[in-house]
Amino acid sequence: MAVHLSKPHIVLRGDQQMEEKKYDATYKLGKTTVHVVAPEPMSEEERYKRVREFHLAGWSIWNDLSTEKKLELNKEATAGV
Repeated sequence: MAVHLSKPHIVLRGDQQMEEKKYDATYKLGKTTVHVVAPEPMSEEERYKRVREFHLAGWSIWNDLSTEKKLELNKEATAGV
C-alpha cells in the first residue's frame, strides 16, 4: 500500500516512546530527517551478559545445522585464508 503524502509515515513500533526521548544526533538528508538515539549506558556486567546471549544463540543455530552444511561453511570460511 502506498504511503499517503498528506499524512506523515509513522511506524508504531515504539515511535511514540521515541518522541519523548532526546535525540543524540539529527541529520537532514534531502527531504528525510534521521534521528539517532544512542542506547542507555550499561554496566560491564550487563554488556558481558548480552554478548554471551548472542554467542549462545549463534552456537544454538550452528548446532542445528547438518554436518554437511557445517563442513561446507567451514570450507567457504577457510578458502580465503
